[in-house]
Amino acid sequence: MKRLEKKREEIRAHLAQLRKQKRELKETLLKCTDKGVLASMEQKLKEIDEECKIEESRRVDLELNIVEVKGNLKKAEAGPVTLGTAVDTTHLESVGPRPKAAAPTPDCTPVNSATALKNRPLSVMVTGKGTVLQKAKEWEKKGTS
Repeated sequence: MKRLEKKREEIRAHLAQLRKQKRELKETLLKCTDKGVLASMEQKLKEIDEECKIEESRRVDLELNIVEVKGNLKKAEAGPVTLGTAVDTTHLESVGPRPKAAAPTPDCTPVNSATALKNRPLSVMVTGKGTVLQKAKEWEKKGTS
């Protein structure tokens, strides 16, 4: 999360620098009278403008990524899935298979144990279902005989 926020600050700083260059270039364009210099300055202005658009797009994508990561963190903190609990699958039988999301890039998303648990096959999570009650009954039988 800190890496994403640091990247966001870097992009914002670079974007501010580009906007400052663009503003200064526009001011010099207004004062310039030489047509040769004017053409090269206009070309430079177009390049800076295009770079601003690219950086702004990167910033927006990063902001969306940060919002998504924060949402995933909140879900993980408040989520009902905890380690070591059995999942009752009776209400899941009528639900069809979940569509898989596009594979995220490995350097952008942190490892999230709640997500890893959700993506696990249910057979792995439900291995000990009902054994505690069965063991307790066996223990009672042994104690009474």
